[in-house]
Amino acid sequence: FERGNSTSQDAVRRALGALGRDKYDLLHWNLASGKFVPVAAGDVHYDQKTLLMLHGTFSSTKGSFNPMTILGRESWMQAIAMSGQRYEQVLAFNHETVLDSLAANEDKLNSFLGRKLSKSVDIITHSRGGLLGKHLAIYGKNVQVDRAALCACANGVGYFNLLDQISWLLSILARVGKYSSIGSLAIVLAQHSAKFVAGLEGFKPMTPGSPELKKVLKAIPQKRKKTLFLPIVGDWDDS
Repeated sequence: FERGNSTSQDAVRRALGALGRDKYDLLHWNLASGKFVPVAAGDVHYDQKTLLMLHGTFSSTKGSFNPMTILGRESWMQAIAMSGQRYEQVLAFNHETVLDSLAANEDKLNSFLGRKLSKSVDIITHSRGGLLGKHLAIYGKNVQVDRAALCACANGVGYFNLLDQISWLLSILARVGKYSSIGSLAIVLAQHSAKFVAGLEGFKPMTPGSPELKKVLKAIPQKRKKTLFLPIVGDWDDS
C-alpha cells in the first residue's frame, strides 16, 4: 500500500467526496422557498448589486451561515434579500477548503460566473472564507469587492505552526465531533502525517508566516478601488 503524497491526496479527496465536502457549487437565495439553491441558467444577474457569502474551513454555506438562514422565509437572509435597500441578489459559494488553494477556489468561482459582475459586491465571510474574500478583493477577476464583513477570519491559525499541535487539534476534532462530518473528516486526516496535513493547499493560507498568507495580508491592490474591511472577532448570535 503506497502512502506517497499523491496517493494520500487521492484518499483524502475520496473521503471528502463521501462526506459531501468536496463539492463546488454556486448558490442563490430563492425568495419563494426561503433557502439557498444551486444556480441555473439565468439565475445570476450580472448588473445587480450582490451580497456574496463565503463559508469557513471544514464547512459549507449551510454549516457556516445556518443561524442566518434556518428560519427560511422568516430568516435574516430573507429580510436582507427582500428589502431591496442595498442588495438585489444574494449568492453563496460552496468551495473546497482542505485540498485547494485560494487561487483554485477563485478559478472555480469564475467558471460558475462565466464573466465579470458589472457591479461591485459585498461579502460576508467566516474563518478561511475571509482569506478567500481578501484574495478576491486583491486579485479577483470576475468580482470587485466593495465591503467585506470578515467574521473570525483565519489570519494565521496557531495550530498550524507546530506539527504536534496539528495532531492534537485533529484528535480533539475527532473526539468532539465524532458523530458529525467534521469529526469524520478529522479522523480521515489524522490517519496521515501532520507534515502532510500542514502541506495541504487549503491549509497553507492559514499557517502563520506562510508565503500564501503573506500574499493575502501584505498585498497592495493595483488599480483597484478601495475595499472597506470590517473584522469581526468571535461569531454571530442567533438568538
